[in-house]
Amino acid sequence: MAPILTNSNQPVVTERSPYTENGTVCVKNPHLDSLDEDVLYHFGLGTKTHNLPQMFGDVKFVCVGGSSKRMKAFAQFIQEELNLKDGRREVENICAGADRYSMYKTGPVLSISVLNLEPL
Repeated sequence: MAPILTNSNQPVVTERSPYTENGTVCVKNPHLDSLDEDVLYHFGLGTKTHNLPQMFGDVKFVCVGGSSKRMKAFAQFIQEELNLKDGRREVENICAGADRYSMYKTGPVLSISVLNLEPL
């Protein structure tokens, strides 16, 4: 267990989160069960419009970066490095329906651009 640093000289050791089971994060929010659809608004995705387990079930690595152009170039690089380019298609922006983020999936690698567009 990792210690949490506080103002005291003694670290506080916490128990393992009960929300983590077998390496999977389980959200224990009872309000989510009452929703007809879970909408990931800023990504332009939703549980009724997309099959999220099919789309992301094989993801092993998530890479977060700056501009959309840079993350697309990274996804193309990964596609070539993993020999996944079979001439069928170019990498596509999964979040093309939204304008805040871009997301590219190449095999088990998910590349997301997360530029902060909110004024500080």
